[in-house]
Amino acid sequence: MILTKKGYKPVAIAFIISAVFYLIEFEFFSLIAFLVAIFLVYIFKKSTRYIFENSTNILSPIDGKIIAIDKCDNKTKIYIQKTLLGDSTLRSPYEADCKIKRFQHGLHLNPNSYKANLLNEQIKVKLSPTNSEMQPLKIKLISGFFNPSIEPIEKQSVKQGESLGLFIHGMVVVSLKQCELQININDSVKSGQSVLAKI
Repeated sequence: MILTKKGYKPVAIAFIISAVFYLIEFEFFSLIAFLVAIFLVYIFKKSTRYIFENSTNILSPIDGKIIAIDKCDNKTKIYIQKTLLGDSTLRSPYEADCKIKRFQHGLHLNPNSYKANLLNEQIKVKLSPTNSEMQPLKIKLISGFFNPSIEPIEKQSVKQGESLGLFIHGMVVVSLKQCELQININDSVKSGQSVLAKI
């Protein structure tokens, strides 16, 4: 199985549209639909990745680019922009118990805008570490233009680097406390591999 469950429907629709255009001899549109189908296979592919497990590391939950880091008192927020490129698997930064704090249905505006933070579909998840030395952290997913509806995370206990679901496009905000940051603005990060911070 090369696709995630969420990927079967859009990929099948794109291939069917390509076939229909081909049969009615609209070859240009058939080619466009076929290329879209191939790109969707890339986006929704089921991925495997070696996880650099370490009980003192907080790993990146998603592939993307660090576009902002906000610090206030002892709290830090890391903003990771997720584009259509890169692995779309959302992974746990460390071994923890997972709990959904908030789920909001909404729009799919530009995730970099102020309105997106209020109106876009989003979910906030709290992770409580099994390692007593770690601090709890929160992950907020803000859906972008191309992200389908965010599926509520069902897992309650996750290992470091374990999949939490799929997130294709938007903003991922990691909120944490009392840590030593290992990244800077404009750094590219990989889920389950790049270290965001150490305790």
